[in-house]
Amino acid sequence: MLPLPPVWISLALALAPVRAPLVRPAVRPPRPASADSLVAVAAQALAQGRPWQASRLLAPVLTDSARRSPDALMLAATAASEWGGWREVGLLLADRPWLDSIPDGRARLLLARAALEQHQDSAALRFALAAQHSSVAARDAERLVLLALALERLGARDSAAATYERAAGMLPGVAGWLRIRAAAVTDDSAGRARLYAGVTDPLPRDRIGWSEAAARRGTGDLVGAARRYAELGARAMALRLRLGGTPDSASRAAIRRDLQALVEAHRSPGEVRDGIALLDSAFTPLSPAEELAVGRAAGPAGVPARAAAGFERAFAAGLGTVEDRFAYATTLTRLGRQAEAVPQFALVVASPKTPRVLAASAAYQRARAMVRGGDAVKGKLALELVARTWARDTAAASSALFLLGDLASDDRADSIARQRYRKLVTRYPTSAFAPTAAFRGAMIALVAGDAALAADELDELGRRYGRSDEAVASGY
Repeated sequence: MLPLPPVWISLALALAPVRAPLVRPAVRPPRPASADSLVAVAAQALAQGRPWQASRLLAPVLTDSARRSPDALMLAATAASEWGGWREVGLLLADRPWLDSIPDGRARLLLARAALEQHQDSAALRFALAAQHSSVAARDAERLVLLALALERLGARDSAAATYERAAGMLPGVAGWLRIRAAAVTDDSAGRARLYAGVTDPLPRDRIGWSEAAARRGTGDLVGAARRYAELGARAMALRLRLGGTPDSASRAAIRRDLQALVEAHRSPGEVRDGIALLDSAFTPLSPAEELAVGRAAGPAGVPARAAAGFERAFAAGLGTVEDRFAYATTLTRLGRQAEAVPQFALVVASPKTPRVLAASAAYQRARAMVRGGDAVKGKLALELVARTWARDTAAASSALFLLGDLASDDRADSIARQRYRKLVTRYPTSAFAPTAAFRGAMIALVAGDAALAADELDELGRRYGRSDEAVASGY
């Protein structure tokens, strides 16, 4: 089993196109020489894995020029690095005249890491090179990894590969991972083969395919890279590369079909988002069928605005089902467009093609959108209608009664709220809202002075819904 790589090695493995596990063990904080009590307490907090608290403790120290020593600044920068405050690290350490006096080159290395995290690659290269003069041998491997990352980001592939190899020679525990990264920036296939041959640990060997795909991409072999990524299951990346290396219209048409198939497959949100972005960037305007596919996929993938636009364009062309109309209306509510959602839900309810369960849900969602859109009077009337018209649909009717109870409570009409809650419990005991409705109804009775009735209802809640969260509260 590989030893746990240091945090800076984990950074190297996480930032490049080659995918590798990320392990972030605690970093030993520097021991400040200052006798300042806040600095000492902050150092202890950092040592115990509480970097944010350490930063808060050090804040008053840093505002006092008499206490703002290099030790305090280094401790603050180390704490900030532990909670991801890389901009803070740069502000704390940049242009300090004492940087090279910090043992082991730690200050320069922190600045290099902060610059990399903020994609300031030229600055990272400068800091990593400067650290060469102040880092000891124990820290030189860390410096080499940061230097290699900066070189890779700046396109100096040969230098990056050589630097990764040097670091691999100094770090046998993670040498396989570093050789994999070196191979990803090596143009010569024979050189990559030599590097792969030196990888004996099974975990990094499993990532050789990713390294080879990245290397082919870096050398401009887009077709070969696309084939490799497709074999690895990275379909969106493969299609992006095929698109970049395919000028003829017939091939582009095939890629377009593959992109639509990728979007329709709904394999993962990230892949769907990438597929939609590729379609939009390379093939706009999309066909109505493609817009419908995008509308269906974009919402679950976390792009509701694009989902709404896709549905609108598909509907304008006469495409879409009542299920699509419901999804569109739901998307509008998520976008805060309640007034627009109301008529869309109404179309779902009115359509003869709508299944009864979907119609009941649309009727409730329409009433809820009215309330959320600020039309409480009409919304309450619509909720009452749902409870009557769809009384046999437990989900819709119980949801309507529960919301009516909430709205009555907001209006301080406790007796009406209790009536709604009790009606829900009595008629729809299997509803997910029933335990909460039972508890709220009992509490209203208790507040109104009927302790005996409240006790009976709370006992009943405990017996009927013993596994619910409200059961514990009802027993209390």
